[in-house]
Amino acid sequence: MKKFVCFTLSLLCLTGSAFATNVAEPEPAVLDESGYSIDTPYEYPITLDMPEWASLTSLQEKLEVCQIPEDILPQLTTPALIETVLDYPLAVNVYAHGGINDGIEVGVEVVSGQFNGLAELRRRQSEEPAQTEAALADCLTCASARFAEDFESIYAEDLLTCLLGEAAGQSVRSSTTSVTTPKGSKVTAYKGLTWSDHGTTKSGANRMNQQYLKTYPSATLLRDAAPAYNCHSYAWYSDSSSNPYWIDDPSEYVLDGSYGETSEYYVDSIVLYGEPGKSPSHSGTVSGVSDRHHLTYVVSKWRYYGLFEHLYYDCPFAGSVHTYRKN
Repeated sequence: MKKFVCFTLSLLCLTGSAFATNVAEPEPAVLDESGYSIDTPYEYPITLDMPEWASLTSLQEKLEVCQIPEDILPQLTTPALIETVLDYPLAVNVYAHGGINDGIEVGVEVVSGQFNGLAELRRRQSEEPAQTEAALADCLTCASARFAEDFESIYAEDLLTCLLGEAAGQSVRSSTTSVTTPKGSKVTAYKGLTWSDHGTTKSGANRMNQQYLKTYPSATLLRDAAPAYNCHSYAWYSDSSSNPYWIDDPSEYVLDGSYGETSEYYVDSIVLYGEPGKSPSHSGTVSGVSDRHHLTYVVSKWRYYGLFEHLYYDCPFAGSVHTYRKN
């Protein structure tokens, strides 16, 4: 990832009388004003541009290899930590979460629970606000000055803006309506959402699809980005590309008994990531089952981005996985 942060405070400590003597002596670790001693960003052992990344075929494997070692994390200066977070290989995951009225802050919360680097940055922002927010603001100035449309620039500006509390939530013009389950229960939905409701464009969303494919190379893009429907609507209401409804929570399809959980896997069964009634994060449909009837592939819509076929455990969505069939 292109670098955005200019480290200045620590560099001032490196100048002085280094050339005043003829014998070079080992230099002690340089501490910034808060006592941190590592002023260069952490280098991840595997990144998206390495062939080894393709061998990581589950979200859990990716999460584990991207954690910052615990003996390094607390020693990173705040500018070095910020750049490390901006270089996070799974950065695109912050865009995969949230309902229609949610901005990037929901994804930031989810990723903070998975990635110790972002969790540490938010801790410092809470406990050391003056220094941390000054470093975030400096970095945002650098990122905003780029006017670039590559993923790294967009992510840097979005994340830093969010952390500084300047991000605005989505403004949806469409009013809520409802769809019905097979047993007649009403499920809240939005109808006819457009790209302006999401604050982006079709080309911008499709560019994000390419970042998803880089991050999840085992996935296949089946359809381009579409603004009107999301994962829950695709799985529970209609898999048509002309589906006009967006559903934030499909729990009622299960809670009213329209669908029952099954331990056997069949193509076209519905997969739910999370627990009904507890704001499940994702839905999809079974597209592949192994010879031993184990779940393998799922087709799902990733928010307003593309429709993907992917290994059920290799996608931005974590949590328990439940499978349902219509009663």
